[in-house]
Amino acid sequence: MATFPAFLDTCTLFGAYLCDTLLRLAEAGTYRPLWSAGVLDELERNLVERGLAKEAVSYRIREMSRSFPDAAVHGYETLTESMTCDRKDRHVLAAAVRGDAEVLVTFNTSDFPDTATSVYDITVVHPDDFLLDQLDLYPGATVAALRGQARRPPSSPGPAGVRHPEDQTAPEDITPHPQLGALLTQPGQLGPLIRAQLTAASLPPPPVRTDPVPQRALIDTQLPGHPRDRLPGLPDQPHRALPEVLIELPPHLCHRHSPS
Repeated sequence: MATFPAFLDTCTLFGAYLCDTLLRLAEAGTYRPLWSAGVLDELERNLVERGLAKEAVSYRIREMSRSFPDAAVHGYETLTESMTCDRKDRHVLAAAVRGDAEVLVTFNTSDFPDTATSVYDITVVHPDDFLLDQLDLYPGATVAALRGQARRPPSSPGPAGVRHPEDQTAPEDITPHPQLGALLTQPGQLGPLIRAQLTAASLPPPPVRTDPVPQRALIDTQLPGHPRDRLPGLPDQPHRALPEVLIELPPHLCHRHSPS
């Protein structure tokens, strides 16, 4: 695995949960992620504009580059002006061409028309379609990555900064991928969780369950038969020896004829 090159546009790296999913799959080896200095600069600029601290953003970009050192595409700048897609996205397509990417993953599919990408044998795909392809090609790795993400979703610290991944003072703030620590949560992503928490808070508390007071069995389990077969006043001696009944047979056995 990890031989399929996919170029990730800035918009796919911006959201916390999508970026976490994409990088988990890349770490699992289902594809090889590609990006450029231009994409990372654009990502940093947009995160800062959304209110994230510059230090936190720089830390996240640095950790992304450290975790995936082969993702950076270099030497694409001279190709930028020759691209025929939307002008603001020409640096993205140029880097994808230079990196020999087979797909370009982006939400802005209309900015990369087929006339601009087909000559380079690059397919532009929406993130949803890309993830479905990963599930179809590598179902085991994809499901494992999603289950791991469900157990430890990416945290979204405030603009004050990001906690270092080795800081053990607050393990709930540590994410499996330290480069995701400075991601902002997108609008609406926490809506269902908040609604679920509010609903749970409005419900009455469950009844307190306690163990019942131990009671003596109503039926004597030592009785060999049904309680009604027991003679009145018979003392309960469960460990007593069974009585011996002697039967004496007559010395001669004969048949008596009844008188006719």
